[in-house]
Amino acid sequence: MEDEKLRHEDKIRKTAHQIERAVELIMAVFVMAAVVIEIVHLFPVIGRMADRSLDFHLYDDFLTYVLDIVIGAEFFRLLAAPDLHAVLEVMMFAMTRHMIIESASALDNLLTILGIGILAYIQYFMKGKRLRDVPGKKKEKEEEDGAE
Repeated sequence: MEDEKLRHEDKIRKTAHQIERAVELIMAVFVMAAVVIEIVHLFPVIGRMADRSLDFHLYDDFLTYVLDIVIGAEFFRLLAAPDLHAVLEVMMFAMTRHMIIESASALDNLLTILGIGILAYIQYFMKGKRLRDVPGKKKEKEEEDGAE
């Protein structure tokens, strides 16, 4: 009876995980579609920049589109294949975008630079770790493999 209950709970967990993964992949497709749309909108900005090469607002628009595309691509990667490096890179790019695009005070810029440094430090020490790696999960997986 207890064994059957555990198998049922395990089946529910696996189904929930599959649904979660499917939703993540669907959202990844939407993110990639948004990135493609953003790339299409980038071409007119580049064309306008060719006409008036030193217009600050056009360059600002260009950087906004490019950084949005990069953040979107990194976010797609995060949804498609979750790992700690993808999380940290999305956060670093978002912070970089904030610092470059938004008009911020010197203190805001300093805090952003410190935040990016902290994220880079975390990333350095988290090499090879995956987002879904949870302590104890490896043991459970090895036990399951041994039981089969």
